[in-house]
Amino acid sequence: GKVTWVEGRSTIMHDKNGHSIGHLGTVVDISQRHQHQTELESALQNAQAATQAKSEFLATISHEIRTPMNGILGMVELALDTHLNQEQEQYLRTIRSSSIALLSVLNDILDFSKIEAGKLSLEAVPFDLEVVVQNALFMVQKKKEGKNIELILDFQPTRNLHHLLGDPLRLGQVLINLLSNAVKFTETGHVRLIVGERSSDKLTSTIVCRVEDTGIGMTPEQIGRLFQEFSQ
Repeated sequence: GKVTWVEGRSTIMHDKNGHSIGHLGTVVDISQRHQHQTELESALQNAQAATQAKSEFLATISHEIRTPMNGILGMVELALDTHLNQEQEQYLRTIRSSSIALLSVLNDILDFSKIEAGKLSLEAVPFDLEVVVQNALFMVQKKKEGKNIELILDFQPTRNLHHLLGDPLRLGQVLINLLSNAVKFTETGHVRLIVGERSSDKLTSTIVCRVEDTGIGMTPEQIGRLFQEFSQ
């Protein structure tokens, strides 16, 4: 009255003339193994469903929060264009920098959820390269407080790169991460962002961004772990 899952193996037996005369084989009850496999598959499906739900939630909440944050930033910019005393202006600039930092976190969360969903794509929107690199330096200014560090921008492009098409958000994220780490592990000296052009033609340009610092550096062993998950 019950179903039993089995695994069978057999070999053909031959007589002395080479004619097949039957099988010799074994049958093993694998019902328990099959049950475990079914339970594992069910658990995996549940985990994937939970991950998908989490990704959808993160994407939705990130979008929902970004809308009012952009509103706050817009109103701060308008307020900064009015007549303010020095204290009021400082308050508003602090609100602006904090809002930009929060937007950066939200964008990271949104990117992670897109990566999990396999939907991350690079944008092609107009941007000013110099504005992107200046903003990246501005975002790490606070991190160097209390340290004897000079932040230096070495902007070397050979032509006007104020009107480009690309993904300024992703470029800014990479630069901010590199600069933040450089500042974190540098106590004295400088952190330099060098922006140059490697090649270009009438329509495209290959931009090279380098971050160098006078910090503690990395050992060959640390460099070997550089792109492994969950390693610092």
